Amino acid sequence: MEKSLFNIVNEHTLESSIFFDFSGVSKTFSGHASGPLKRSHYLLHFVLEGQGNYFTMNHKYTLKAGDFFLIRPDETIFYQADLNNPWHYAWISIGGTETAQLIENFSPFRNHHDTFSCATVENYLKLIVESLTLTSHRPQTELRLNQIASEILLLLMKENTWNVVEHQNATIRPMSEYTKLSSISIITLLMTHLLLT
Repeated sequence: MEKSLFNIVNEHTLESSIFFDFSGVSKTFSGHASGPLKRSHYLLHFVLEGQGNYFTMNHKYTLKAGDFFLIRPDETIFYQADLNNPWHYAWISIGGTETAQLIENFSPFRNHHDTFSCATVENYLKLIVESLTLTSHRPQTELRLNQIASEILLLLMKENTWNVVEHQNATIRPMSEYTKLSSISIITLLMTHLLLT
């Protein structure tokens, strides 16, 4: 079980080579699992706190705060929150013809990597939080959501030189306590608002 706040674009009115599909944040309960499942677009998760396991067809990764994992289109995966320290994560799904080229050739996920760690998770989180506020069904809103998807890809391209996790256990560069608390506070406020409405 998990508590989630998310935003989904069900119908796209604009044609774009990079487009926003959906995004969200979740605070999971002990042992919460997703899968086995497949997705139709690239789905990026990043861990804000806690830990859990991510399973692809060939690997198991133990991930914690600051770690990212990628679900590729049409790949069967499974992931599960830790029993004692369940994770809290954010995600974004991005589609479009250019998305695969950028992720597979110019990001830390190139060469079939499934995970990586970085210290700048707050830059991604700001974009996810903004995407959660853009819920009107207008072309301007869809355009901004597509821009957010592009900005996420740009951040990934800038991470190209960061550590790529190749082993079972991920190494991390932790967020500062201030950044961590600020990020979690924003999400807590959003989720509280969601539960009260």
